[in-house]
Amino acid sequence: IYDALSRLYAWAVLCGEMDVLDWVVLNQSLAHLRGALGEALQAGGQQHLWLTLLDSWVQAVRRLVEDFQASELRHELARGLHSRAQSHLASGRILLARLDADKAVTLLEVLVETQGRRDLRADLGRAHFLRATGDTAASDLSRSLQLFNELLDEGRRDIRVELCATYARRARLLLAAKQSGEALRSLSKALEIQASLPPDGNFSQTLMLRAQLYQDEQQFDLALSDYDQAVRITPPNELGEIYLARAAC
Repeated sequence: IYDALSRLYAWAVLCGEMDVLDWVVLNQSLAHLRGALGEALQAGGQQHLWLTLLDSWVQAVRRLVEDFQASELRHELARGLHSRAQSHLASGRILLARLDADKAVTLLEVLVETQGRRDLRADLGRAHFLRATGDTAASDLSRSLQLFNELLDEGRRDIRVELCATYARRARLLLAAKQSGEALRSLSKALEIQASLPPDGNFSQTLMLRAQLYQDEQQFDLALSDYDQAVRITPPNELGEIYLARAAC
């Protein structure tokens, strides 16, 4: 199946005819097949095969958007670029991931801000989050937070997990810049939102990070409170690190 689909996409790009590209890109059966195949390849550790297939798919969509002015497919192209960026990142290809994420952000910003596609704000926030490295990390995370908070205010409770992750990532960035006060506020916001979600490993790690920050600031009562809460939600076989940190408080 992989070989057949890969050859089909590569042939469509090489052929370069609009009708062929249009059929390959818009065919829903092929889309479902590609999605299922992508999940199987990634689960099986065959990231390189998935990247090869995804690359042909992105090229096909790009040809339609750029050569045949299929502007209605710009969102599809942004999604493809985002997926490829994630795959590059999983393979350790940081620069290639950044390039694809940058293109996805550019496309989605135009769609959201110029074309009024407010329904794509979540995708835009995710693209900024993915791109948040280097000198644009702070501004990318700020933009993600703006978009995700807008959506949460409008009742999009499904965005809470991504909003928490963005606050936590922003806090780590602020800590690296030695802005402990801002980092503490960002962590507290993440935990406030996480309190409305089922407890998981991320909640425990965020509590640990805030406890360590309180500890550094010599606010030991607050640090102990966070450690104790982390203990309550952490499986017994994973408590060693928390007890060690708490003992040093």
